[in-house]
Order: sequence, then C-alpha cells, then structure tokens
Amino acid sequence: MPSALHPIPPHNRKRKLVDWKPLADPVPQPASKRQKQQQTTASFWDSLSRQWLTRRALEELDRRTSELPLTGPTCRTRSHKAKNQKFKLADLQRFSRQGGPDLKDLRGFPRPALLRSSPPIMKPSQSGSAKRNKTGEESRATSSGTKSSAYDPNFMQCLKDNGVIKHNRGDKPGNWTEIRTRLAQRRGSLSSIRFTDVDFENFQEANENASNEDTVMIHAFPTIAGTATIPHQCNKLFTNLLDFPEGNIKAAKPDWYDGSDPSELRKEIRQKLSLYIEPAKDDSLPMLPNFFTEGKGPDGSLGVVELQAMQDAALGARGILAIRGYIDPSTTYDNNAYTMAATYHPSGHLTIYTMHVVRVTGKAYRDEYRMIELMSFAMKGALENFRQGAAYLRNARELMAEYRDQHIALANNKAQGTPSSGLLSSEAMRSDRTPRPHSDTSSDELSRGGG
Repeated sequence: MPSALHPIPPHNRKRKLVDWKPLADPVPQPASKRQKQQQTTASFWDSLSRQWLTRRALEELDRRTSELPLTGPTCRTRSHKAKNQKFKLADLQRFSRQGGPDLKDLRGFPRPALLRSSPPIMKPSQSGSAKRNKTGEESRATSSGTKSSAYDPNFMQCLKDNGVIKHNRGDKPGNWTEIRTRLAQRRGSLSSIRFTDVDFENFQEANENASNEDTVMIHAFPTIAGTATIPHQCNKLFTNLLDFPEGNIKAAKPDWYDGSDPSELRKEIRQKLSLYIEPAKDDSLPMLPNFFTEGKGPDGSLGVVELQAMQDAALGARGILAIRGYIDPSTTYDNNAYTMAATYHPSGHLTIYTMHVVRVTGKAYRDEYRMIELMSFAMKGALENFRQGAAYLRNARELMAEYRDQHIALANNKAQGTPSSGLLSSEAMRSDRTPRPHSDTSSDELSRGGG
C-alpha cells in the first residue's frame, strides 16, 4: 500500500516510498528544539507499518513537501480561441466523466509560503471563552499537538507495531480461571440491605446528569468502585515512565489508577526500577500501578476509551514485568495476568479486561502484551446487573492490590537477602487470599452466598 507521507517531486508520477530523507547540513550543527521535534515526528511516522489518512498525517506530508526543492509546474498557454470558447452542458458533463482537468503538474508542488503562514480566520462565534468551555474530550480530539493520541488511528497502529494487541480469541492467561472465580464472588457491601433501590436510583441519576468525562468519573464511577482504602489517583499524567509503546505518542493519563504506597517498597528498588514503576517523580503518588479505569462522557467513543485503557494496562504490565525480573529473572514470564483495566461509559456500559505479557519469536518485537475482555455489564438497566458488575470491579481492585503486595514483599526480601521459598511460583502467587485490611467488606461478605 503506498505511503501517504512521502511527497512526490513535481513531474514524477512514480511514488518513492523510502527515498525521502531530511536534507543534511554540510557541517553538523547542534539541533534546535524545533529540529529535534521534527526528527522525532518523522521517526514516528516512518516506524509505522501502516499509515492512516488523518489530519496529522496530511500535516506531516505538508511538512515534508515544504522541504522539497522548489520547482514550478510547467505552464501551458492557451490560445485566444480556447479562452473564449463557450462549452455546452453536454461537453462539460463528458469532460467531467473523463476525469476533469489534468492536474499532474501540481502533484508534490508545495503551497505558497503566504498561504502556509497565514493565520486561520476565526468566525465571530468562535470566541476565546467558547474555546475554554470545551470538554476535555473535545479539546484532546481537536488538539493540534505533535504527538498522536487515542483519537488518531495511527495511535492504534503504533500499539500493534509494538506488540500491544487485543487477544480475545487466543490463549488465555494461566490464572484466567482463578481471576474469574475470584471476581465472581458476591459482596455484602452490595446486598439489598447496604445498597438499596434508592442508592441505585441515585447512581442512575448521576449518569443521566453527567455532561462530560470528568463528571462521569467524579459522580458516577465512585459508586461502582466502592469505598476500599486502596491507594489511587485520578487524572494524573504519567510523566516519569519510559515511553511505551515506542513512538511519538502522548503519555498516558488514566482517569483512575490503583497503586501502592511508595514507602512499601525499599528505596533502592524504587530508584532502580523508577522508570517502570513510578508514574511521576512525586513520592506521594501511588507506584506500581496495575489497575486502571478509563471513562468517557455521553458523546465519548467506546473505541477511543478502549485504546486508552490498552495503553494504561500495557504500562502497568511492563512495570510488573520489571519487578518480576528484579526478583528472579528466570521466572519473569509465567503467562499470568497481574494487571487489569476497566472502561466505563455513562450509558451504563462497564467492561473489564486482563493484560498479560508473553515472550514471542518471529515478530518485530519480543514481548507481546495481550489484552483480553473478561466481562462486560449493563450497569443502569437493572439493580442486579449493577450489583454483579460492581462486585466484579471491586474484587478486581482487591485482587490486583494483593498481587502488588506479593511482588513488593518478594522484592524487599530479595533486597534484604532473605530467601523466599518458591519465589514467584504459581503456588506462591495463589497464597494469602484473605481480604486486605483496607477492603470495603469483611471476610464473611466475600463468600458467594453473601447478600
């Protein structure tokens, strides 16, 4: 498939897909900030196995076209008779059916500099206050930034090219049955005594009144998440983690993520693995995130929110992989899922996913991050549906917190030189299944027969 990003020099009808290169200076000069940005942008587009026709792709094509040697198109002169000739309607229709005027001389010809530098004309209705009143979703969707976001089809292509994929029809993680069994447990905090019809109606009203993504995550989602005191943060940009997937894409900014208190992990381990397990350099934020939720407003796209959750979960799974490699490199890959993500839309659609990493061969990448849809729920229609979906999500948060605790404990033992029997064996990771002290329920409420 021809690439959309390699401009065609004038008078050359053949597309050259790999010949285009930035012009090099005779003497190397320190790259300016703008030059570095252009190099990063170019490497992102060139690294994609397939480029989608988007506004940002066309902007990159324009940028590359503007750097081509400026040569004008061949000018043809018309005879006086041709300029004054009156065409009949039938002639014009036939001319249109045959493809219209021959514009091949304009292919690859850059726009005039005047048009390139002209500021956009703003309509009177587009005032500054109107721009400021845009929702978060709209501002991200219309941003003219240089990095690709989940609203851009090339973002999805970048995920695929780096091994982050949906894997619903393939092999499941080794602890798939364990996860499903654990998440299906009923919770007393959602019984008819503790979560009443009135509570459910309040939840429905919160969804109906939600005007954008922020109000959904502030007023509706917490009812699903419960009151467990698991460390979490909302709407925080991940500024410290190494870019993943590799490419010129925006850093992750989960609407909700769970992690652990940094003080739980020895400082020397945090420093060694910081770029994989600490979302920001602020020690007050939870580290080693492995449960994420992305939400959308009423007009938000389910496809976009799923891509955002996929990026979040890949970062979380990579962090777990890093701490497992620190504990015992021989057991880093065990085909189990220690990271989960959820998406929520105010229409009531809740979906829960697992993410696990496998080592692969014969592909452009070594690690494949597989996101699998575990269960989805319609949360607004019936109270029983809400109870089931909320129980799945709350149990998922607690299970992921237990996985974090187990990995942190094993890492601390490794740093102290304390031997750990079995280290990361499946038996060790299945142990200690008692409810955490910060749970929103008690041990008898976690039984399947509870409320």
